[in-house]
Amino acid sequence: MVQKGQFKRYKKQYVNLVTDIDDQTYIYAYFETECDYFVTTNRRLTQMKMREFVNFKSPKEFVEKVLGMEGFDTKDEL
Repeated sequence: MVQKGQFKRYKKQYVNLVTDIDDQTYIYAYFETECDYFVTTNRRLTQMKMREFVNFKSPKEFVEKVLGMEGFDTKDEL
């Protein structure tokens, strides 16, 4: 679990790269927990300037490229 107070260190550095304030907590949690991948179908999020610092994957990409399994397209696929 990541507490909101832990995000302060990221806000100064990345606040201008995340255009939707609702997405900031997800991005900061990604950094705080040192994730390898950020799996999402949110196309708007993956096209922000933040993509240079976050390893975004669609669910299909994650299943195929990371897990090495056969993926399939869904309605919301990137």
